[in-house]
Amino acid sequence: MDDYNQWLEAIGQMVPNTQSAIIAFTSDHESKAEKKACWPNNDFVSDELNSLVAFSISQQSSSTSAVSGSNYRTVLPIMSSDNEVVCYLGIEVNLGNGSQESVKRIVEWSGVWLGLLLQQDSEKKRLHNSTPATVNDLDNSLAVSSLQANAPLIDSAESSVSSFKNHLLYRYKYLFVFFVITLFLFIPVEYRISVDAVIEGEIESPIIAPFDGYIKSSKFKAGDQVDISTVIAELDERDISLKLNKLKGQFQEKENSYRQVLASGERGKAEVLKAKMAQLSAQIETVTLALSQTELRSRISGVLISGDLSRSIGAPVNKGDVLFKIAPLDQYRTMLRIKEADIRFMQQGLSAQLKLTSLPSDTYTVELQKPSPVFTDENNEVIYLAEAVMEEGNYSALRPGMEGIAKVNVGSYSLGWSLFHHFSDWVRMQYWALKP
Repeated sequence: MDDYNQWLEAIGQMVPNTQSAIIAFTSDHESKAEKKACWPNNDFVSDELNSLVAFSISQQSSSTSAVSGSNYRTVLPIMSSDNEVVCYLGIEVNLGNGSQESVKRIVEWSGVWLGLLLQQDSEKKRLHNSTPATVNDLDNSLAVSSLQANAPLIDSAESSVSSFKNHLLYRYKYLFVFFVITLFLFIPVEYRISVDAVIEGEIESPIIAPFDGYIKSSKFKAGDQVDISTVIAELDERDISLKLNKLKGQFQEKENSYRQVLASGERGKAEVLKAKMAQLSAQIETVTLALSQTELRSRISGVLISGDLSRSIGAPVNKGDVLFKIAPLDQYRTMLRIKEADIRFMQQGLSAQLKLTSLPSDTYTVELQKPSPVFTDENNEVIYLAEAVMEEGNYSALRPGMEGIAKVNVGSYSLGWSLFHHFSDWVRMQYWALKP
């Protein structure tokens, strides 16, 4: 029974979370001194599996399965070449996150494999029993002459046996390899999706042109670190100063006219001039405020992630133009760029491992937030954006704009599905497109 124990051990290692396995031969099976083989303990398997095997033998059922908690038990009859039940194969597995269907398929393929082994064992014994025995009571000389006379027949028989064995090996080796590969394709594995990722600041503070003007000077550019209230660039104030002086002159003129009209008692004209003075006063306040904003200062401490005006001195800018962006150095988020074919797997709370191109030796753990419905079209391919939050840690080496690859763990699937599901989806779509 050692061969069957070794076979059970191989199956136990192949099927994940196998608790125990048993081969129980039927009572009428010939030349079986021991009626069963067990794994991992040759003398013991669980009472539940023993009972299920005994029930299958008594009922002569085709297959029997039972579930108790997370344990799944199944018993399968093994047929001979004459379609007679030779034995029953029973296995007990802790499902965990696996499925009954995948375990059942692996057991069925294992049963086919065991049937082939039993068939080869039967063929070997049949050939061995058909070899003629030596007659011990013959005279030595008669025995020698008989052996010499029948030497060609013996050589022919040995040659036939060897040829038959080689034929069996040639015939079934590819089938055996196919079964082993198929078993491996049903092994459950963790399926991870690779997506492009980029590091961004959790917040981005823009520096905006407060009025139409011209660049006077620029002291910093993208990549430089700045403190709060640092002057990053300056706008030319000459036009603003001229405008302010002009408004002040107009106000002084209106004020003098107002006093004269008021002294002459022309109250109607006085009210008109008073309204114009109020209008000029508001314009003066606006221009004065703009003049105080010619120095563009950072609102937070961090690093400049965009903007370089050092080569644009004297260039015009319009009110509302974003000239710089600043991101803090200790607060980051990861933006994942997910392909259209993979967006269906993305859910809030999934974990991902991130490696950056500039820091390939470090791995960061991020947690996926709710995927955004916003998408971009790049090279005729739809890309969805999803934000991922980085776990707490030391991120002093990170900088906004760093790019890398994140592997998102989306669950457990069979190895075959993980390798070929994209191709299978493509075939389905091609069939649907061509279907009339």
